[in-house]
Amino acid sequence: MKIFVVSGYRYWGNFLPTDLEKGENQIGGGETAMIQVSKNLARLGNEVTVFHDIARYGKYDGVDYLPQNLFVPMACQMEHDVLISWDYPHAFRFADRAAVRVLAFQINDTFIGPFDYTIDLYMHPSKWHGQRYKDLYPEITAKKQRFRVTNGIDGHRYVQDGIERVPHRMIYSSSPDRGLHHLLRVWPKILEGVPDATLEVLYEIDNWRAMIAEVHAIGDPTESDV
Repeated sequence: MKIFVVSGYRYWGNFLPTDLEKGENQIGGGETAMIQVSKNLARLGNEVTVFHDIARYGKYDGVDYLPQNLFVPMACQMEHDVLISWDYPHAFRFADRAAVRVLAFQINDTFIGPFDYTIDLYMHPSKWHGQRYKDLYPEITAKKQRFRVTNGIDGHRYVQDGIERVPHRMIYSSSPDRGLHHLLRVWPKILEGVPDATLEVLYEIDNWRAMIAEVHAIGDPTESDV
């Protein structure tokens, strides 16, 4: 099958798909899931093209990565069996040539509205996530909520011998607006119970600040303002 995957992400545009194995650059969870699913679809013998702005375009693990601005002309002019839009419901504004249209979710909120009429399947990382969307967005047709694909985590990366664990160390490695403020608020309580506990926050904070500034520049609020 010919499968087109279009990304709704811009945040980690400087990475290469091979960075997942090297571990030299940080890649977000949504991008990781997209890369892993695309790679495994290619391994199954499918012809997979991902439209996402990465550091260097080309073929990685059997997947063709093309600039995102090529998505509209190619999707509207080339026949393809499946279109998977990754956290990007607005991709379905265009008259694509796909036989089946799939919207893959990673985030906990979105806009769907009239796009539901053009979507054949919704892909969620968990049953809880699918139920949340069913509750939040009544416009989603219930019969479409049947497709679950996990987040593309490679368990082998966590089975490594010879690495000494650091007792009482906590690592936060997600976007700061996804709960870091809650963690910092309860941190004094944690220290009361575990006085030698340490916290390391690992995230590409400069990219995050640039994104917040860009959103503020157009007058939109962010989670940081709530």
